[in-house]
Amino acid sequence: MIQFYQVVNNKGEDMISSSPWVIATELFLKHKNLEFEAIPLTYTEVNSTIDKVTNGKWNKVPTLIFPSTDIVFDSRKIAEYLDEHYPSTTRIIIWDPDLDKLIEEFDKLTSTALIQLASIPLHNTLDAENQAWFKGGLEAMFGISFEKANTNNLVNIQNLLKGFRYIDEYMTPTTEFLNGKVPGIHDYYLMGRIQSFRTICPGFIDELLIDHKHMKVAKWMDMMCELYDNYLYNRKALNQ
Repeated sequence: MIQFYQVVNNKGEDMISSSPWVIATELFLKHKNLEFEAIPLTYTEVNSTIDKVTNGKWNKVPTLIFPSTDIVFDSRKIAEYLDEHYPSTTRIIIWDPDLDKLIEEFDKLTSTALIQLASIPLHNTLDAENQAWFKGGLEAMFGISFEKANTNNLVNIQNLLKGFRYIDEYMTPTTEFLNGKVPGIHDYYLMGRIQSFRTICPGFIDELLIDHKHMKVAKWMDMMCELYDNYLYNRKALNQ
């Protein structure tokens, strides 16, 4: 079975894995009908563990070890590997520069908002060592104190709505998946970002989309959650 190294908040009863890249990679594997064994690592364990697993070539997750002993890391490279070595299902990677731009613009509009809105709930589930690591990382990322980064909730919600409005305007009433009749890498990458937040703050985005009538995005998100026997609906979230 594929060994799948993932980052988690802790290894207790409320353990969750909220990395958008991990979630997207889980969906890649589901797309190819592949089972995997999740190997959880806390934030402070990731660097040294993955560095050892990859013989110094990488220090992040997702990292996969296949039954062939191939070690593959970086979500894009994982998708490429899966398309090459497991061709019996539809491809994950579909070339579409317009969708590349769509994801890029969504990130510009929402990445700060998603991180800052989720940071306190996630921080509160970490032990002291990982809290220090997490807090230091966010302060370095934003150049402001952790406390100050969490005082912009109204602005962050407005930016989140801008991002979803941008996606909603791209879609048509007949849109099934971004990549066509079946989902592809752009669907998985976008849903990875959304599901990351839904894992930490369940219900928030679902209610936001309905309240603000972003119904095309809401319909697409529902379809994504129903894939693979309701995989994302059943995926562990905080306080569930």
